[in-house]
Amino acid sequence: MNTNINNKTEGIATSGLSKKEHYSWDNLDDVSTHMIIPISKLNVDTSYQRGEASNSSTIQKAKHMQHAAIGAIIVAKRLDGSFWIVDGLQRTLAASKRGDVTEIDCMVFNSHGQDHEAKVFLLCNKGRISVSACHKYQTSVTAGINPESEIDNWLKSNGFLVSAHSGRGCIRFPTKLIQAWGFNKEACKRALIITRQICGIDEINANVFCGVSTLIRNKINVESEVQKIISLGGLIKIQKEINTVAITLGLNKSLKVCGLGVLSVINHKRRKKLSVSQWSE
Repeated sequence: MNTNINNKTEGIATSGLSKKEHYSWDNLDDVSTHMIIPISKLNVDTSYQRGEASNSSTIQKAKHMQHAAIGAIIVAKRLDGSFWIVDGLQRTLAASKRGDVTEIDCMVFNSHGQDHEAKVFLLCNKGRISVSACHKYQTSVTAGINPESEIDNWLKSNGFLVSAHSGRGCIRFPTKLIQAWGFNKEACKRALIITRQICGIDEINANVFCGVSTLIRNKINVESEVQKIISLGGLIKIQKEINTVAITLGLNKSLKVCGLGVLSVINHKRRKKLSVSQWSE
């Protein structure tokens, strides 16, 4: 059945208000301009762009490329007249491999700065599974969006880094970090410092962090137990206890389960066991 799309795009909602008012839609920005731009004139800003997904993936895209399937990429035009790819980098990289594609269709908007471009990048990629949590976090920082920017300022001043790579002080779980920050900023900060002590030269472990931060929010003084935890095996011991709790209770590794795992290590050979009467997030 053929349907005219205009039947669905009338500007008035059933309430009698405009759809913009009825649904509280955001204001639209300026209309983009269609341009055909040489690939050699297009630039990449790595503060919000991910770079090439993989060379093999790019080659496969290039091999089966068709003009109709490339479509138009989204490009920012800066005040100096330079062009910066905001969305469509992988298609552009594939096109550049071929040799018989030297120009590409672009929808060009006037950039108000790097933060503006980063926000457009996030909008373009909203809901796309292929964009990692770490990359979304870094792009939000570039765009000046909170709480990511606030978190990142504190992390950098205290020797931490949100990264997809491993290494001392590296955090690969920005979603859980943001959640913990939202629950209680100070508890989150304390938990990061404690978890770094426990993990040593390794990256910050997500389950250990979740367990420690949950206990702190539930009034357990974890700082005073750090040396005991380390002496009992630190990271490996806590991971083992969290796994045991999850299996025993038949639950996923939730905040409470992680907290119980850390608490189990703290209570090892302790005459007066610490406990939480009523767990809160």
